[in-house]
Amino acid sequence: MDRKGPPTWDGERCTNIYCHGDALHWPGGPAQEPRWDQPVVGGCDRCHAAPPPSHARNDCATCHPASAPHIDGIVQIGRTSGCDGCHGTAASPAPPVDLAGNTFTTAIGVGAHQAHLQVPNGLRGPIACETCHVVPATITSPGHLDAGPAKVTASLGWNRAAQTCTAWCHGNAQPVWTTQGTATCGTCHGVPPTSAPHTPAMTLASCVACHAATVNAFGNILVTNGTSHHMDGVVDAN
Repeated sequence: MDRKGPPTWDGERCTNIYCHGDALHWPGGPAQEPRWDQPVVGGCDRCHAAPPPSHARNDCATCHPASAPHIDGIVQIGRTSGCDGCHGTAASPAPPVDLAGNTFTTAIGVGAHQAHLQVPNGLRGPIACETCHVVPATITSPGHLDAGPAKVTASLGWNRAAQTCTAWCHGNAQPVWTTQGTATCGTCHGVPPTSAPHTPAMTLASCVACHAATVNAFGNILVTNGTSHHMDGVVDAN
């Protein structure tokens, strides 16, 4: 909100007041300076266009919850002021919930977000949001609210239609984003891999001989303070 001058009343018309949209500087509202004796015509688009031209979405409740105050001089975005105001929870900004309110992993807005963030299968440490997305400095940063759906780092080869990516971290496998349990030890490379010096007789317990920084003697992936040498883009060999 940015007033061009002090609020005024000339006996017929209000100007420079937020409650009729005149101080919002968003074009499109037909009644930003209404006359007192004019009949009320229209609805939500009287003060600002629906949606305003700066918006990429027209589903208002996605970003402006029904519980938020309206016409109080403050544009409230999200349930809270943080990232979890629109997606995720106070415990984690990653869905669920997604922008549409979905909580099941079968929804593309939810999918494997928590599986990547928490990595319950123990194949590596947690994957930070910025690995796949450009994390905005603020909610209103360019490229955040004014674009959709969420952009994925191009180098990951994300295919929204197929819901798969060609990132190196999945090897030759391309698990579907909205499925679970498809990424396990052996889906990205063979157990053991077919390349030399691996041999068919090797087991998971054999890996430690060459990859002591990655696995222990039982073939379990080593994760220390949330960090692992497994699936980090570098093949560590003794």
